[in-house]
Amino acid sequence: MSEMKDISIVIIGRNAEWSIARLLNSVASSVPANLSTEVIYVDSASSDRTLGIVGRYPVKSVCLTASQMLCASAGRFVGSQYTTGKYVVFVDSDMELLRGWLERAVQVLDRFPKIAVVSGRQIDTEGQMTSETAAVGRCAA
Repeated sequence: MSEMKDISIVIIGRNAEWSIARLLNSVASSVPANLSTEVIYVDSASSDRTLGIVGRYPVKSVCLTASQMLCASAGRFVGSQYTTGKYVVFVDSDMELLRGWLERAVQVLDRFPKIAVVSGRQIDTEGQMTSETAAVGRCAA
């Protein structure tokens, strides 16, 4: 059995080679030094170089196949099955974590044990945010 971590970060994505390095760098720079963390990337059958990029980081990759149900909730569920953290953070591959948010979220959860969820504000820094974001594809081994 794995050692329990303070935080498990589950990232879901598909064909995210354009954004995954930015996200993983933001995760690395936003994790407080005093908290143990694991990162799990759940890939929904990517056909681009996403998994190769993810492989350059200390991340556990889980790969869904095109024959499986590919949706955000399935990715999050599968990723959650691999976590050992006291707290689980779900992030989409086209997002990034802002410095300080993770530490503040843990402080709130530790201080108020009846709180089950902490969310953040979504800021469109690229000017390309749309209300429809869906993806289907094939997973590279």
